[in-house]
Amino acid sequence: ARTHIVAARPSVGKSAYMGLEAVHCAKVLGEPVGIISLEMPGCNLRRRMVCEDADVVLGNVDKGWLTEPE
Repeated sequence: ARTHIVAARPSVGKSAYMGLEAVHCAKVLGEPVGIISLEMPGCNLRRRMVCEDADVVLGNVDKGWLTEPE
């Protein structure tokens, strides 16, 4: 088992990085992933990772600007 701790000042992309790493570890490496975040609720983290996995821009989901394929 591996442990990664990501820490930095606010608004520098920690959650975005962590989401990318989590999706990579789960999909590509087939490893189980557990996430603990003190900054963002789980529902927001899930939305980010689902959008990343689906290759959909999260901002477009929030604004309702999805295309037919998305």
